[in-house]
Amino acid sequence: MKVWPAGWLLAAAVCLAFGTGAAAGVETGAEKPNGPEAAEPAPEAKKPAKPRSISEAERSRVEKQLADAGEKLTALQGEELELSLKVLKAESNALDHVEDRDKLKNALTKRLTSQGVVDYRNVMLACAQQWQMMESKYAAVRRSLRYLDQKREEMPEDLKSSAEEVAARILKNRRSCMEKVAAIYDKLMDDKRVLATYVAIYQILPDDLANLNRMAALYQKMGDHKQTLALYTDIYRRSPKDFENLRNMAATYEKLGDYKKALEKYKEADEQRREDITNTADLGNMYAKLGNYQQAVAAYDKVAKKISGNIGWEKKLAGLYEEAGAQQKALALYLKVSDALAPEQRETDKNLKQAIDRLKRKLPGQ
Repeated sequence: MKVWPAGWLLAAAVCLAFGTGAAAGVETGAEKPNGPEAAEPAPEAKKPAKPRSISEAERSRVEKQLADAGEKLTALQGEELELSLKVLKAESNALDHVEDRDKLKNALTKRLTSQGVVDYRNVMLACAQQWQMMESKYAAVRRSLRYLDQKREEMPEDLKSSAEEVAARILKNRRSCMEKVAAIYDKLMDDKRVLATYVAIYQILPDDLANLNRMAALYQKMGDHKQTLALYTDIYRRSPKDFENLRNMAATYEKLGDYKKALEKYKEADEQRREDITNTADLGNMYAKLGNYQQAVAAYDKVAKKISGNIGWEKKLAGLYEEAGAQQKALALYLKVSDALAPEQRETDKNLKQAIDRLKRKLPGQ
């Protein structure tokens, strides 16, 4: 597999700090007169040295590099559009030779060797390689701007702004190409290559939260919950109030068996969106798993107030009540669901009937 170039991130602006301390006076040992007229004049503060500005020749060179980069990027974007059309056509032609498209994903996952599947895989790998080459061309434009990086501190603001715009444009296009590569590998059901591409994006855009989330989700899919948690924790440090990330962290802690940490994150998520019934129910589940059934039932009661009439949710909630030991509430909710179903639905829902019968046997007088 191609090794992605690390890329050149435009350096952040450097602030120059200047010292302004005054020199100390030297005493001669002679007696000093009293009074305001005897005060020694304060020594003049040293003026900070002015940062060096680029010369006219250097400015011309910078402007030329920026103009050349702009022209190259415009040309590459035209080339990228042509490549997009070629890839779409190549994929369409390859799919025409696949006998059963509905079973293609399964065939790719199992690495089946029917001719149509093999041809499709080879065509798509070739397309991915073309997008990799496209990304490399954008990376080459970025490498051609090293002189701008060297002179950045000396540039006036207008040139700095132009340089930043060009660098951002290159990064955007590089990411776009890499995401297309990842999308192709995803179609080929090749998780390892998808992940490698996400890692390549991370190398040039370490603060891209969307990419961090994609990496975490893929590690989750591959069963690496510790690495998943590490990525969600990284996102948490950057965005501690991200509701979805808090829930992702909680779910991952739960899979790792750390229910206390899971509860902590579900609580943080609840502080962000108290009206979210899914999170409230999950919060109740964690209380139940930790043996705090009173808090679990309290959380489920909140959900019950918001989902009245929603049969799917009421059935699920009844099961949660039963797990938490609130059998009377569970039975009442199961019966409510049963009454809301049509007679034929009630007869075919064996799980519902079994739950009602089970609870009636446990509860006296039912």
